[in-house]
Amino acid sequence: MSMDLTGIRNRNEYYTNHYFASIFEENASDTIKRWREAAQGTELRTPWALLREAGKRYFLIRGKQERRRSAAAHLEAVTGIAREILEALGYEAAGARPELAEIPNVGKVPVALEIRKENGAPLLWCILANSLDNVSFDDEEETETTDILSCSPLAADLREDREAPFQEEELLHSPMEELLGRLLYDLDESPRWIVLISESQMALVDRNKWNEKRFLVFDLDTIFGRNEESTLQAMAVLLHSESLCPKDGGCLLDVLDNNSHKHASGVSRDLKYALRQCIEILGNEVVHDMKERQKVQVYNRALAEELTLQCLRYMYRILFMLFIEAKSELGYAPMKAQAYESGYSFESLREICEQAEGDGEIDEDGDFLKTSLDKLFSLIYNGYPTKAVGPTDGEPLQGVFQVDQLKAHIFDPERTALIEKAHLRNGALLKIINLMSLSRGGKGQRRGRISYSNLGVNQLGAVYEALLSYRGFFAEEDLYEVKRAGDKVDELDVGYFIPLRDLEQYTEDERVRNEDGTLRVHPKGEFIYRLAGREREKSASYYTPEVLTRCLVKYALKELLEGKTADEILNLTICEPAMGSAAFLNEAVSQLA
Repeated sequence: MSMDLTGIRNRNEYYTNHYFASIFEENASDTIKRWREAAQGTELRTPWALLREAGKRYFLIRGKQERRRSAAAHLEAVTGIAREILEALGYEAAGARPELAEIPNVGKVPVALEIRKENGAPLLWCILANSLDNVSFDDEEETETTDILSCSPLAADLREDREAPFQEEELLHSPMEELLGRLLYDLDESPRWIVLISESQMALVDRNKWNEKRFLVFDLDTIFGRNEESTLQAMAVLLHSESLCPKDGGCLLDVLDNNSHKHASGVSRDLKYALRQCIEILGNEVVHDMKERQKVQVYNRALAEELTLQCLRYMYRILFMLFIEAKSELGYAPMKAQAYESGYSFESLREICEQAEGDGEIDEDGDFLKTSLDKLFSLIYNGYPTKAVGPTDGEPLQGVFQVDQLKAHIFDPERTALIEKAHLRNGALLKIINLMSLSRGGKGQRRGRISYSNLGVNQLGAVYEALLSYRGFFAEEDLYEVKRAGDKVDELDVGYFIPLRDLEQYTEDERVRNEDGTLRVHPKGEFIYRLAGREREKSASYYTPEVLTRCLVKYALKELLEGKTADEILNLTICEPAMGSAAFLNEAVSQLA
């Protein structure tokens, strides 16, 4: 049975959603197995068994607090809950209380638990959350925040009248989110981890990911109420002292994060396969419409080259939409506007196509998907609304959203005229959208939803540049695919195509076959998009890996920046003469920032 992650929220994709849902369980299994084996035949108990016991006491503490309904009871409850859970997770927290500590450059902060590195620098702080400002004790019913970041920090000597005794300490009245920014970025030595605990939630904040507000939230009511063993195991793996602050060796969460990045890199490779296949599907759909509806003969090299370019542009439009809709921090796609999200967004088309694949609920010969994409791309290119929309009778119009005009070549309909003119059938676009939405999978692997929010511009750049050396052409006669003996078939590698009359010159091991055993043949008139012959060498389109760009840029800037002020750095001009996908330029901007 798969690991149940109900109650654990992966905010802003601390790990990619696909990794967390499909791969995390496998990566966590060794740790769970080690804990289980260590407990067998001994008096030791597994961390999830200890969490289960802590969960029982959690509800007793909550019940006692609710009966007393006071500020003192709140402080006692949160402190007790934190102690029970932290001890179950391997922290020595018996005396943990949120005492105010003077933090240089920040002020007085109630740190309930601190773990330091061998050199004395902070490694982990635990801070308790005060939700008193979100609870009304005067009403018959309490109302409590569902977001731990909106709580203020909880100090041990918070008085019964709910007035903080340190009025001069502004941070004690500020949301936890503001405090985190100060603690993680204003200190000379910030802790790597900050664990937040309120009376109903825990949160794990990683300094390395907080700039994108990526963190994990644990809903204690849900986790302890359901008492599901695999959920408690996941909670233990993600929060245990051995995972975050090991005495020996590396941090387990860094290993998990590295695996997540490897998975993201694998996803970018999947995208290369998907894009290549999508361009072939799109090109052949345009060719089908030209022959069957427009009655145009299409077998010439010039048209093949133009179709290749236009198909690339069209697919980059789709890639761009997937990226900006997933990156909410860019503030470009209005995904928070329900009218856009449900009525126009590419995300809504993804959901439709994932549900429709294989169930026959979509008319494959219709053009609903093409019409929807045309409308979406028009919104991006022309902006929306095209003229100012103001309030009517003093009331704002419902369902209005704004998209800034983007007059970029890839959205210019005149630059994809062949595709704009064609009636693209739903069946072809269904395949394309699902190829761009789902990973390839493979033997023993499920196809998962590709997470574009965790793909960086460098990974997308690698996808972009990899396809520049490919070319599209028409099969002037039936062409059979062949390979070198012993080689595995890889659609991203050089493709070799021969006519039937030459097939007898090739051995069985040199012939490419489909999964059903038939020879792979491309019929006359088919549009083929492959790396052919020496195209890569002639185009010089090689993508520089991030590890190399990071190193080269680091030492180039080290020579340049010595002694410069921030203002002088901002006045620098950066030029990359050989810019393809801007791998070096992006790295320079990142390091300078």
